[in-house]
Amino acid sequence: MPELSIIVPVYKVEAYLPKCIESILKQTFKDFELILVDDGSPDRCGDICDEYAKKDTRIRVIHQKNQGVSAARNAALDIAQGTYLGFVDADDWIMPDMFHIMLQEALRKRVDVVICGVNYYKDNGEFIRSDLLDCATYNQKQLLINLYGTPNPCGGACWNKIFHRSQIKEIRFHEELSMAEDWVYLFESFKSCDSGCQLPLALYNVVERSDSATRKNEIQAIYDIIFGGKLLLLLGRAYSKDLERYATDKYFDDCLRYSNILREVGKKTKQPYRWKFIKIRLQMVKLIPRAYFKKLLPKAKIRGYIYG
Repeated sequence: MPELSIIVPVYKVEAYLPKCIESILKQTFKDFELILVDDGSPDRCGDICDEYAKKDTRIRVIHQKNQGVSAARNAALDIAQGTYLGFVDADDWIMPDMFHIMLQEALRKRVDVVICGVNYYKDNGEFIRSDLLDCATYNQKQLLINLYGTPNPCGGACWNKIFHRSQIKEIRFHEELSMAEDWVYLFESFKSCDSGCQLPLALYNVVERSDSATRKNEIQAIYDIIFGGKLLLLLGRAYSKDLERYATDKYFDDCLRYSNILREVGKKTKQPYRWKFIKIRLQMVKLIPRAYFKKLLPKAKIRGYIYG
């Protein structure tokens, strides 16, 4: 059995996929399996996956009809055999020593999750910034609280993290979520882990594509983020009252922020937005009495959200 399973969902990334795969195959850590999931991609992605699989026996390819990134990751999780799990998006790439460093840290500190920093680049290769460069060790509660940070110090994606598979092997992505699916997966994974650590090293490289799902100026995509945020609120509420405080604060902040973004995008693109804007604000108003009477937030902060 390999020490590490690396999962890459693949869909309409023909121009980026070779660089992504090459960066994984050039890892200084060699004991891994690479699971490429061709999620019904209409371009040459499926052929590219098969070509690489012929060259390297560590590569396993799954071909399936298009079902979305969560279903693609779940298909890989069903067959993953590694002691640890890592995720890479097919339009990104990683530093040559990323998994070597992260696995060493997992073994040295005996933690279930290791998190690294991230570099962001434009489509043309221009460097934008580095982020998530904290150095810290977390218990389970701290891992969960970080998810509700604004900003989240660990990041809301699964691709800059590795997990001990024994702790999370039954957990899967929610396939009905079109946005914020990583947040929910991270919550359920962190809830099953005892400890984690964060490295002040940017080892993962993100390409901020203007046409990516998270950057499209689409009203429905923005609205779906709030839907995912509501699920994260309910998960926090079920975990503990203390975590509900952080979850409620984040949800109110997201409602205000994303409803304003939704309105701006709607006006700019002429997409209908008013009803979705009203629904987001109404969802927020419905939760304010609970936050007040259960004393989840200071009164001054609740007043601020009401005025906002």
